[in-house]
Amino acid sequence: MVKTEARHSTQFIIMAISPKQLLLICLIPLSLLSACGSSLAISANCSEQTQVPNQVKNGISESERLLIIKKNGKLGFIDTTGRIVIQPQFHSLEPFSENRAAFGGKNGRWGFIDRTGKVIIPPKFDNVDQFHQQRAAVKLGGKWGFIDLNGKIVVQPQFTQISYFSEGRAAVQVGYLWGFIDEEGKFIVKPKFSGYTDFSEGLAGFESTDTSGFIDRNGKVVIELKDVNLNIESLGFRNGLAPVWVRSPGIWQIIDGIFDDTGRGRKFWGFIDRTGRVAIPLKYDDVRNFENCLAAVKIGGKFGFINTSGEMVIQPQFKDTPLFSEGLGLVMINQKYGYVDQTGKVVIEPMFDMATIFSGGLASVQIKKDGKWGFIDRTGKMVIEPQFDETGISASGIRQVWVGNKYGYIDKTGKYVWNPTN
Repeated sequence: MVKTEARHSTQFIIMAISPKQLLLICLIPLSLLSACGSSLAISANCSEQTQVPNQVKNGISESERLLIIKKNGKLGFIDTTGRIVIQPQFHSLEPFSENRAAFGGKNGRWGFIDRTGKVIIPPKFDNVDQFHQQRAAVKLGGKWGFIDLNGKIVVQPQFTQISYFSEGRAAVQVGYLWGFIDEEGKFIVKPKFSGYTDFSEGLAGFESTDTSGFIDRNGKVVIELKDVNLNIESLGFRNGLAPVWVRSPGIWQIIDGIFDDTGRGRKFWGFIDRTGRVAIPLKYDDVRNFENCLAAVKIGGKFGFINTSGEMVIQPQFKDTPLFSEGLGLVMINQKYGYVDQTGKVVIEPMFDMATIFSGGLASVQIKKDGKWGFIDRTGKMVIEPQFDETGISASGIRQVWVGNKYGYIDKTGKYVWNPTN
């Protein structure tokens, strides 16, 4: 289970590139880098908007916003006004999803309650996950299966590992191999893959010892990758494009491997369309999935953003991927955090030792290392003075704050809706 009292963390992926490596880009076969001498790329039927994607999402709707509190060592829920909805009585508790919240019983097992606090599913499972598409993963006897909203086992615990349901399909592992099932537990593809991506836009990526590609919801292979490799760590297709990669070609793979951490030569990244054709050439040092028709790409040691035509919308200038939310991107410049707008222009000067994304018009910031946390607005003005030891989750304008080992919740003005307790 995920820890209920989760505090924020800011993580970035930092990669280095040498000038020599940049010269290798146009040495990869022209069939893959068709735009080395041109700007050829295919649009993925995106609108003309150039809005930078909100890269941080919460799967819980606004109507489900109940906040976990801790009082006298027990956990319960309040609403966003601070009214207790479910009295503190649980030893372990998870956020609501699809009107069910997982709780840990005195017997050390897990069950689910509804929004009134009524136990709908008794604590009888060794482990559970949140509900997705009316199915929750549960572990019993060392194996994973799925239950419905009433606790009925719809897929018997039999798998080593499983993913949550996405587009009516879930990945399941038997031994070391992965397959896919439907919502009733029927195999769409029996376990035979070494890796996978969840279904997105009707397709799921797969990887095996001799091939990789994408299957449709019926399990049919619709894209078989020949000259490029699938990124199984990605989200698959977004805006009609999926990230793929190749390594340095020929003798350069050996030479480049000397300078590469893996010893196998560095990777070049690009995107394919739904036909499997390279739509955006493999010339980047790193990429992220498209969202709202823009994707972060790294070249020359810096990140920028391209659109689905492969055009650079925000020039590469950031050491780390800007993390956008509410139209502002959190960036690190000269070891300090600040914010940029959707064109890459700095709108809040880098001056913070630590910072978080914007939520509800506010972002928590730490001015000096190991100092107190406060909150700024979209202009960079400090609207809630630094006074908190840590800040946590944010929902519907309410923010979790920590004072010592106690946590509570404040509103946009800094007024407590729930005083720090433990």
